Amino acid sequence: MIGVILAVLLVGAGLIQDFIPGVLVLGQVKAPILLSLVLYYALAHSRTTLLWAAILGGILQDSLSLVPIGYSALTFCLVGLWLRRFREVLFTQSLATAILVGGVGHLLVLGLIQILLRLGEDWGGGSWGSALMRLLGALIMGMVTTPVVWWLARAMDERVGNLSPTHAEI
Repeated sequence: MIGVILAVLLVGAGLIQDFIPGVLVLGQVKAPILLSLVLYYALAHSRTTLLWAAILGGILQDSLSLVPIGYSALTFCLVGLWLRRFREVLFTQSLATAILVGGVGHLLVLGLIQILLRLGEDWGGGSWGSALMRLLGALIMGMVTTPVVWWLARAMDERVGNLSPTHAEI
């Protein structure tokens, strides 16, 4: 049942993320709905489920953007596995945790993708100032988006029985 819910959440998140435009004053950064879902799976489910979410979510994100296929999947896996290391010490049901993890997670993913694009000569140009604006935008958009995505994903998991309401990790 987790796989079906994961697929439904990923497709829904990808569609919503694609249709919501980027915020101009934040460097045209879009809401990281797919990444927020991956971060949720990093804390709420098994490592295998996290990796499936990261790979499929990353490929979906790259398919809907101009980023070469695989860049987002790689960064989603790295950030998800890094977050998973702190699973036991985080207050996973805290709004502050969702805000912090979402902001830092999106900042890391966007930063790593920028580095991969520069190394792979797929960089479309742009100044360091615009790159910094995008990183700041990533931080802010991650902080705003992640708590909402986590709440919706947890509600769906509880509704179908993947997590019990009293023992849910997130």
